[in-house]
Amino acid sequence: MGVITTKGLTKKFGELTAVDNLDLDIKEGEIFGLLGPNGAGKTTIISMLATLLDPTSGTATVANQDILKKPSKVREHIGIVFQDPSSDDILTGRENLYLHGLMYGVPRSIIPQRIDDAFDLIQLTGREDDLVKTYSGGMRRRLELARGLLHHPEVLFLDEPTLGLDPQTRKRIWEHIEKIVDTYTERKELDKYSYRASLAEIKENDYNLNIPRYVDTFEEEEPIDIEAVAEELKALETEIKQTDTTIAEFCKELNIKTPF
Repeated sequence: MGVITTKGLTKKFGELTAVDNLDLDIKEGEIFGLLGPNGAGKTTIISMLATLLDPTSGTATVANQDILKKPSKVREHIGIVFQDPSSDDILTGRENLYLHGLMYGVPRSIIPQRIDDAFDLIQLTGREDDLVKTYSGGMRRRLELARGLLHHPEVLFLDEPTLGLDPQTRKRIWEHIEKIVDTYTERKELDKYSYRASLAEIKENDYNLNIPRYVDTFEEEEPIDIEAVAEELKALETEIKQTDTTIAEFCKELNIKTPF
């Protein structure tokens, strides 16, 4: 049995079927991604696995705990970073993590060291005692990653952890996630990380989740054709320049000032 297993997991909201007969088997040490457009049921799946929503039918186990029979046990073994910010912005970063540690039963004697380790991991050392409302969006997401890991969960759910962030901050967040994997995974026991992705598809005129429609595995380091990428970038640059020139000529005819 995998660390997450679902059997016929289904969630309906009235006439709307958000998740339809989902079967999954995710192994320990795997990084598993749910891909799909808005409304495909990704957050609904996570909410059921995290025991925030009861399924309409079917069941699942997370960290060998049944989500229906032992929901409190499931919550003890998981960490979660929600789609929307959930840290308290009138508390400091340290206070947020300390409160989280208490709620999850982490011994008071070791919470301070775990907080220090967490801030070091997300590279926010020195900002521990600043109010969260003074953090940038990227800093706040990194804090929530740290919070989700403070109690050393067996399973970490990330619900669009980079939503709404600029490309540079998004890149940093994923770098921190990779660092977290390095920290919490015994690399000597894994030759390479195992990545899998399933595509959540919205059917025409319906919101049923057809999964796994597409399941793929790929290596951590796939070969990249640098020359081909460079040629594509050059072609794109040429196309952009041509577009700018066309717009500039058009605006010139209309006597409109342009920045190019």
